[in-house]
Amino acid sequence: MSVVAGIVVVTLAFTISMYNKLVMRRNQVSSVEASVDVQLKRRYDLLPNRHSKGIYVA
Repeated sequence: MSVVAGIVVVTLAFTISMYNKLVMRRNQVSSVEASVDVQLKRRYDLLPNRHSKGIYVA
């Protein structure tokens, strides 16, 4: 009986650990996506400034 309980505990610990890792990765992806969005918005906001000043970058 204790062997079965041990297997259940190990399986539960593994499942919790895997879930926590997946949540951590999801949060990292969200953070990176937000960073990319900010960079793209900054770049987009600069376009009218370059166009109005006659600066064209190919």
